[in-house]
Amino acid sequence: MSDSIRDAFDDSADALGRELREEAEKLSRFAEDGFTAASEAVDDASDALKDGLRRTRKNVGDAGRRVSSAIDDSAEYLRSKGPRGLFDEVESFVRQNPAASLLAVAATAFLLGSTMRRRL
Repeated sequence: MSDSIRDAFDDSADALGRELREEAEKLSRFAEDGFTAASEAVDDASDALKDGLRRTRKNVGDAGRRVSSAIDDSAEYLRSKGPRGLFDEVESFVRQNPAASLLAVAATAFLLGSTMRRRL
């Protein structure tokens, strides 16, 4: 009887060992699938970040070019008009828009006064 008990015990131990190996293999595949999915998600996030940075660089570059162009245009305008031409244009604007001109002067005076008070 001890041989049959030992055989039954060995069979049970073998069966349990096979089940544990199968479960370990399942867990290993599950973990591998999880790592693969995580790796793909990180790759996707990295790609999205790179694309966002490329678009941001392009937008910043475009904005910089527009600002630079506007400054160049302003400089050319000032050179072409000269001081007398600018004075004539301001005078004409004030004559055509007296209320807006007074508001602009008042706002400028207020801002300058506020700035000067804070510095003193």
